[in-house]
Amino acid sequence: MRELFHHPDGFAVASVLRGMRFLALLLLAVSSQAQPLVTNEVVWRVMSNATPYGPTAQAAAVVADRGGFAGAWSEVLDGTSHAHGGHLDLTGHLTSAGGSTSGAAGAVSVAPFGDRYLAAWLEPEPTDGRPVLVTAALDSDFHLIASRSLGLTISPLRLRTTASRAWLAAGNLLYELDKDAAPVTIFPDPRPIDDVAAAGDEVGYVTHIRKHIITFFGPPFDTYTVNFTWLFHQSATSEFRFFSNAPPGIGTNGEEFLIVYFDLGHGLRGILRGAQIRNLLLSTRIPQALDDPLTQPQAAWDGKRWLVVWSYGDGLEAAAIERDLTITPFTLTFYGSHPAIAASKEGRFIVTYERIDNGARNLAARFVEFPPFSRERVVR
Repeated sequence: MRELFHHPDGFAVASVLRGMRFLALLLLAVSSQAQPLVTNEVVWRVMSNATPYGPTAQAAAVVADRGGFAGAWSEVLDGTSHAHGGHLDLTGHLTSAGGSTSGAAGAVSVAPFGDRYLAAWLEPEPTDGRPVLVTAALDSDFHLIASRSLGLTISPLRLRTTASRAWLAAGNLLYELDKDAAPVTIFPDPRPIDDVAAAGDEVGYVTHIRKHIITFFGPPFDTYTVNFTWLFHQSATSEFRFFSNAPPGIGTNGEEFLIVYFDLGHGLRGILRGAQIRNLLLSTRIPQALDDPLTQPQAAWDGKRWLVVWSYGDGLEAAAIERDLTITPFTLTFYGSHPAIAASKEGRFIVTYERIDNGARNLAARFVEFPPFSRERVVR
């Protein structure tokens, strides 16, 4: 190689070699930050596009479960909204529709807990239709073991389970449930809970409130404050001000929490709350529905990275956050709304969402995979 630099054209050859080396390093850097693979869409449920009772920010709640996934959704049949649970396989197809409520219900959430499932949903109060919270224990085929009514509440519902504990956020109450879905402990909060996350022995939740600001130098305006509560932790609460009425979302890896929220003028922001507080800007693209209570970003952890999904325009955007806080934004799909997310294993997430098409409400799924890829082409 050294003789090349003594060639009459050695300078040109050396320049080419240096250029090739630079290109190789550039390709290596790009490949190390490669875009994740997004699989083709799987439509796993087609139904009437009639709005179910108690609509939520997640069209179909989903959680990893026994080699596949457990899903929960609401749909209108013969003019009545029913809550459903079912199994999805590792390709995102619905393998069994499981059970459904006999009467009117909606806003359902389900999660595995030991040898059974726990579920929660809303039912309309018979006289005036106000939402009543119902919790239930179900067998492996989603058939009822036990259920109970916990009284009037307000949505949303968020049910989260770990290996030993089960948590349900409903209205301004956080319940710890036993294996029969009965409350063991109740933690009240002055604000309605937007989302809750749990892993191991850690549990935290987020709320938000509006503050109307009157100024002498211009018109009044509203600001909002995200309130984060880390249950059983010495630093119990944190507050972060922002400018959107869309509810924040939260995820946890058992050591720290990722709080994600929209902020007018900034886009989608994140707060990583652990031993220290780190602020992240995930996207500068601002959704239109900043005041929509059903527009909520969703976050999940796969053991190595975070994945955040949110609605933007008619489609869904996403961002991966690595341990070193490297952020990779990408488009998940151009058509879809009300996403939910779960990690099935390291490097693989499922995202469920809804899409209205030709008068039908389609529940769909896509997988997001990180290197090394296993199959299927990226969808754009």
